[in-house]
Amino acid sequence: MSVRMFVSDLVIDAKTKSPVVVLQDSSGEFELPIFIGLMEASAIASVREKVALPRPMTHDLLCTLLDSLDGDLVRVEVTELRDNTFYALLHLTRGGQPLRLDSRPSDAIALALRADAPIMVREAVLAEAGTRRKVETDKWKQFLENLDPEEFGGYKQ
Repeated sequence: MSVRMFVSDLVIDAKTKSPVVVLQDSSGEFELPIFIGLMEASAIASVREKVALPRPMTHDLLCTLLDSLDGDLVRVEVTELRDNTFYALLHLTRGGQPLRLDSRPSDAIALALRADAPIMVREAVLAEAGTRRKVETDKWKQFLENLDPEEFGGYKQ
């Protein structure tokens, strides 16, 4: 079983200085950080920021190629984590026939964003590498609800 995820953030890891794409489920309960390359981060950022480039980038070219071959990207799926490396599949159709292709998650995500295709993550991957945010969110919510405005030291808003 897989969970639908969305790109919630694209950050630089403070320790390694490497880009990280952060996937999150629709409820905001689960996050999955994936270290990616600088070029893939740029490809993801350009789509998220709706940057129009003068020439097609590789992921744009792949979308155009798929379209011209009467193919569709149905979804991408992060399928496993093995030896600290994430693996993904592109789920395609061409002429009504299903086709699956191995892919790096970063490329799959960049392609999914361009094709407006769902990004899925297998539950086993989330269980192994994901983080659960609901508990932290509930703690902050409870803290804020119980906060006395007088504790702000008289600042007026």
